[in-house]
Amino acid sequence: MISIPAWQRSLDARAGALLAWLQRARQAIFFSALVLVVALSPSSYSRSYRPHLARHLVLGTLPNIGWFVLIGAVVCAVLIRIVLASTLSYGLSQYALELMVRLLVVEMMPLAVAIYVALRCTLPFGEQVAHLRDPTLHQLRREILPRVLAGMFAVVALIAISGVATLLLIYLASHNVSAAGLASYTRLIGQVFDPSVTLIFSLKALSLAAVVALVPMLSNRVSGRVSGRVTAAEPRRPARNSSEELQEMAQMFALVLVIEIVSLVATYY
Repeated sequence: MISIPAWQRSLDARAGALLAWLQRARQAIFFSALVLVVALSPSSYSRSYRPHLARHLVLGTLPNIGWFVLIGAVVCAVLIRIVLASTLSYGLSQYALELMVRLLVVEMMPLAVAIYVALRCTLPFGEQVAHLRDPTLHQLRREILPRVLAGMFAVVALIAISGVATLLLIYLASHNVSAAGLASYTRLIGQVFDPSVTLIFSLKALSLAAVVALVPMLSNRVSGRVSGRVTAAEPRRPARNSSEELQEMAQMFALVLVIEIVSLVATYY
């Protein structure tokens, strides 16, 4: 019997893992493109599908607005006080407002929204349709597409609402309830959100929304073809174990981190 060296076995294992990862990546890209095509199809928004879409849009966004704005306001109030006290002690108070707008509104809030929506909305959505391994076109339009669009809408809506709330908190912390600093504060916001920053911020928000909404769906089905006919419901798969759920969360948060790093490099370099 010919013995295989340890280094060759290790190389074969790494090559097999790489090929498996490339296969999963190809299937994930195919499924994402399929969801995009279905989302752009006017027939996906016919009268029979609109109630499901509206229900998931409401369930994905409305229950999360109050809690996130409340928690975010408390955290932002603490951070605003820390930044104001620190810049004042170092004699840099003239930079405090711009620093808080960039730190809280541009960088931290989209990241916090993506994580919050993933935990509260899209990961549970993915569990609800985990049994649809090879969805039909009807199942894509009725079950998967409404949840994907609801997750994306929740991310974009919460980023916009929390951003406005944070800007209001920053103004109140620096100017109290006086309207004397409103003109200078508005001008400062316009200077921070110049065309390049606005474009990068918008692309980051859309990218985070797409990742948060799609990854829970991709983790449960990255293969199979979609047929145009309605089939009987498939039997539900056994519940996933904790290691699979942790792997799914790790993949999502890794992609979110990559998007954040890319946006930082594009904004400040």
